[in-house]
Amino acid sequence: MMFVGLGSFDIFRKNRSEAPRQIGIMKDNERNKEDEKRDHFSPLEMEDIIEAGGSWELLGRFSYIVNYSKLSKEAIKQVIDKSAQDEADTIGINLTLEDRAIEELTEISINSKFGCRFINSKLHDVIMDAYMQALCELPKEHNILINIHSLDNVSY
Repeated sequence: MMFVGLGSFDIFRKNRSEAPRQIGIMKDNERNKEDEKRDHFSPLEMEDIIEAGGSWELLGRFSYIVNYSKLSKEAIKQVIDKSAQDEADTIGINLTLEDRAIEELTEISINSKFGCRFINSKLHDVIMDAYMQALCELPKEHNILINIHSLDNVSY
């Protein structure tokens, strides 16, 4: 709960990327991208939160911190499928997502500091735009089928 309240952890990323790392003969400017990725996903400790302005009084109420690791492409695709189905069930439509749309959402999620949180928002926007257009154009009794070919190409 505490991490959600603190945001997307930019302060931790900044602190880790600016920290001196002169171990052995390697200098800071020689660090490679893999080192930076490892630092980005390394677990946070209570002390990290205290340095960012958290209080011991609040942190003492939590018995542990859960650190999440980066999701695989397959896991992200499962999130996309579940999110799309939940959205379709909520508004009572039939929905198909083509491979191109799934790949676009996966790439956005992998390359975003927001991770999978962005998927729900983007899917909701695309689906609701098509749904509203379909409601205006199709007969009232018509079952609505929305086909998302890509994020920019949707039919109903």
